[in-house]
Amino acid sequence: MNIKPSSWEEKLFLTGFFILNLFLSSYFIDAWLTPNAASRAIPVLTLYEDNSLVIDKYQNFTGDKAFINEHYYTDKAPLSTFLVYPFYAAYKYISTTPDS
Repeated sequence: MNIKPSSWEEKLFLTGFFILNLFLSSYFIDAWLTPNAASRAIPVLTLYEDNSLVIDKYQNFTGDKAFINEHYYTDKAPLSTFLVYPFYAAYKYISTTPDS
């Protein structure tokens, strides 16, 4: 017997799935000062400050780096940098905007 869930059941499942994943991703934040966390955060900072993925200024803060063509880069995949960057830029914009 082939039973197809109704539209509201699919929406309920997807909403619950999204909320659960949002909770888990916010609960298990890598808050320790490790090379892994630093090498993921530094490119976001340099992308905001210099519009570049070059981490020369902050390369001493992480061991997870690559030296390519006289510049240091993180050795992590850039997807997490590009996912976090809009939120970091919005946060910086909101926190530096003077109250009217």
